[in-house]
Amino acid sequence: MKNLFTLILFVCCIAANAQEPARPSAILTPEQKAFGLAKFWQEANYNFVFMDKVDRSAWDSTFQAMLPLAMQTENDYEYFLLLQKLCARLNDGHTYVWAPGISNHNDNPPDHVRIPIVRGLLKEGYLQLNDIGGLPVVETVSDNLSEQIPLGSIVTSVNGIPVEDHIRENTLPYVGQNTDHLRRIMSVRGILSGLDGERLSLGYIVPDGQERSIELTFDIQADALPVERLEVLDRGNLPWELIRYRELGNGIGYLQLNSFGSTDVVDRFKELYPQVRQAKAIIIDLRYNGGGNTNNGTAILQYFTPDSVLYGSSSRTRKHIAAYKAWGQFYADADTTGMDRLSKNMYLAARDELMEPLHDMQTTVTVPMEDRTVVPIVVLTGYWTASAAEDFLIFTDNQPHITRIGTKTFGSTGQPISVELPGGMFAAICSKNDTYTDGREFVGIGVIPHIEVIPNLEQMLAGRDVVLETAIEHLKAEI
Repeated sequence: MKNLFTLILFVCCIAANAQEPARPSAILTPEQKAFGLAKFWQEANYNFVFMDKVDRSAWDSTFQAMLPLAMQTENDYEYFLLLQKLCARLNDGHTYVWAPGISNHNDNPPDHVRIPIVRGLLKEGYLQLNDIGGLPVVETVSDNLSEQIPLGSIVTSVNGIPVEDHIRENTLPYVGQNTDHLRRIMSVRGILSGLDGERLSLGYIVPDGQERSIELTFDIQADALPVERLEVLDRGNLPWELIRYRELGNGIGYLQLNSFGSTDVVDRFKELYPQVRQAKAIIIDLRYNGGGNTNNGTAILQYFTPDSVLYGSSSRTRKHIAAYKAWGQFYADADTTGMDRLSKNMYLAARDELMEPLHDMQTTVTVPMEDRTVVPIVVLTGYWTASAAEDFLIFTDNQPHITRIGTKTFGSTGQPISVELPGGMFAAICSKNDTYTDGREFVGIGVIPHIEVIPNLEQMLAGRDVVLETAIEHLKAEI
């Protein structure tokens, strides 16, 4: 995927000073709300590439039920939640709705909605949760909160409700992701999302087994908190750098690539390459790489292959021919056997299943053979290895000297279409389906590692990187 998808990282902040909570706007008319909901529904019907996986009857019924509710919402925030809920029905990480937030300077245009949603920013400090071993765990905490709710604490209740009940009712319905593991992670993270000024009560168990509770307040007015003020279970990419390289001993080099978002990563790699090529084996860490431009990934991969051509994913998109739809309505399901190509295309068009092949991604390797480093390589994968970083993995699939170690990846890539909605909102709708060249699917599954390693809470609290440890032991045996 090219220049399309970047994971949003929320800046870690603490409250600067007490101010009145920012209130959600109420500028959209009932008619604008109805139009926005209908426009998203129809654009998805026309362009969403995975519509064949959607229960169309349930999708249409949900839209019809939400239409009067949207017009009755009291403010733009309530309306935005309905949009999110409808969007989540599509279960796609490259399909989402977005609304302007509210800044410290209140500089949104007057005709734009203002939705002061806060994620992890609290008057008392900063918190972030993650799903670890099926439990909602404190993954990141600011130093001014860490004594009260230590790193590794397990959340058991939210506002007096058992945490799994809260997730099922209040966060999961608004999460649209392709994979089960990302739906779970984002649902857990959604616990610490609320309106500015809203209060939150958490019950939790600290690592030594004590049960505690804490009252928190979402606060959008904040100053940036440096990473040094944070306690984090996984500091593998902190402080964040675009690329880093170091030697691990035993002839093993470690190359971390944290984004393919710009050509800077290729330029920095070329600067480091004289060191990299001295290694007898290499670990390429993509666990924190949320994507960017596929070409930047393949520009680096060229240095690690013996082949003259790299083969990536195949892709397709929906195709609309109105006359085909009209003619295809006369074909019954029983008529599909033995159809000629034109008749089958008309049949598929009438059912919104006609697809147009785009291209098989191929990259001609231009790096001279004498400048390449073809040694045993391990690529580390994680749940946040996404989009163009997943494309990188597809290109490595037929490289016998490259082994993937870690967890399944994000499981989402594609080409979103941007759709403007009233009040400065917009939607992104995935229009391209990518698969392995041989047709195997990874969207909705994730790229599966050759050796799966899922860190547990005990290992993370001990500061161990078991994925990296496994990679090192694997390469020691290969050298």
